[in-house]
Amino acid sequence: MNYYEILGVDKNADQSAIKKAYRDLVKVHHPDVGGSDDRFKQISEAYETLSDPNKRQEYDFTQGGDSNFRDFFVKFGGDWSGMFNQSFGQQARGLDVRISVPLTMEEVYHGCAKYIDLRGDSFNIKIPAGVANGAKLRVNGKGDFHPINHSAPRGDAIITVQYILDPNIIVQGNDIWMDYTLPLVDLLLGTKININNSLYDITVSVPQNSYEGKVLRISGKGMPIYNTDEYGSLMIKLRALPPKLNDEQIELVKKIKELYD
Repeated sequence: MNYYEILGVDKNADQSAIKKAYRDLVKVHHPDVGGSDDRFKQISEAYETLSDPNKRQEYDFTQGGDSNFRDFFVKFGGDWSGMFNQSFGQQARGLDVRISVPLTMEEVYHGCAKYIDLRGDSFNIKIPAGVANGAKLRVNGKGDFHPINHSAPRGDAIITVQYILDPNIIVQGNDIWMDYTLPLVDLLLGTKININNSLYDITVSVPQNSYEGKVLRISGKGMPIYNTDEYGSLMIKLRALPPKLNDEQIELVKKIKELYD
């Protein structure tokens, strides 16, 4: 992969030309404007290398004057070629470190900062609100040191988000689902219910003639939509509490039934 060709610049291009080429390409190929993820990844990788003088020098070395040295490794095939790239070439850096960070639903909803300790190397990472379960966050330069080339940059820390599941708060996409049980008469006559949990404390109206299984949609009270100011919906599924009627109440229900007949 030729980084100069990817950015469309000459091998002798200065830093301002490289930066301008990168910005122009981002406007066209960023995934947010419909670009290809793979193409954007190539562009970002090329810019990351060529914009750093040390990385660029190392890259130029592997692409040019070292050809005889590199060919010595390549002709032996497989592991020898990989050893060259890992130790001296454009991929020369330490290994990435992968860890999981458990998050409560409250932390996911509001966003939070997490303290990470990697074998004595500690740092804080900001977790944005609405981050998806299983999402991977990269922290540059917080991985392992290179085992051979001590001047090479460190690898990265790859942080995987792991939800701590809450049986009372079910996340589906950007929506939050929950059950709410109330007396049957309240379903029929309508009432107001209070939703009080670790995310919020709100009052919701239950309309008259509601029924078992009816779903109330409360817009803007679901999960934050990542990297936006918008929210999904809170979906409340109503459950009826079976009534325990005395004789007088049963007679009243019979009279109501007669009105339906």
